[in-house]
Amino acid sequence: MDEWYQEFDNWAFCDAMCFNLFDRTPYAWKKVKQWSGSTEEFVKRTGFALLWSLSEHDERAGDEAFLTGLELIEHAADDERNLVKKAVNMALALRPWRWPVVWRRRLARRHAGWGGMRCAS
Repeated sequence: MDEWYQEFDNWAFCDAMCFNLFDRTPYAWKKVKQWSGSTEEFVKRTGFALLWSLSEHDERAGDEAFLTGLELIEHAADDERNLVKKAVNMALALRPWRWPVVWRRRLARRHAGWGGMRCAS
């Protein structure tokens, strides 16, 4: 994983690797934390694409993993790079019926005036 992600230069390849391989490894959650904090565009994109993928595929993860993911999203909310912004927005679309605690926290922040996220264009 550490060798492959460094070669990403296309959003489609990045997302395909996250959704079809990286999210099935035992290192996935560790890599979300590591990569989402990067300053490099495709590395950061990979971190949030992987979080997005895990929200779709990891049925064993508990709320705590996604609460941590939500904190990572909050820290990246002001990244204006389009490829990062879109991955962050998609990661924010956590499935509410699978992680109700995370969804309630997200809604509570939204209603409390937290407006850090904007829709990607």
